[in-house]
Amino acid sequence: MEIYVDTTNLAKALDTVGRGVTGVDLDHLGEIVVTAVDDLIQSQGGGKWKRLSAATLQLHPERRGGKLLQDTSSLSKMQTSRGPGWVKIQSPAPYAGFHVTGTRQKNIYNAYAPHTMPERDFLDIDFDKALDELADMVLREALT
Repeated sequence: MEIYVDTTNLAKALDTVGRGVTGVDLDHLGEIVVTAVDDLIQSQGGGKWKRLSAATLQLHPERRGGKLLQDTSSLSKMQTSRGPGWVKIQSPAPYAGFHVTGTRQKNIYNAYAPHTMPERDFLDIDFDKALDELADMVLREALT
């Protein structure tokens, strides 16, 4: 599962108003998104995510009392890469997409989702807040 943030149009819009902003730290932008995802996972979806089912706890008794999506932490080990005008954030977990959408039925053909999974969308972050932080960063750059 990947998040791709393309700032090309933002840079063009700023150029249009005569503010050749070139020093926007895209690594920092990636960190803003990664932190928001991590905060959502730590809060277990703000307390809104469905708890572990009895069947899951029977299969994995060691998870009793554990936090959702945090047992192996591979989901939250987000990786970033970037190029000119863009930054990409992705989870290395091959089952990440199943958490975003959930599954409706058992999937015996996929080793990552052999059972139903409730939706626990770890990408449902407050993008407005992340964009506000980016806008502050761009404004600081434009004014220096």
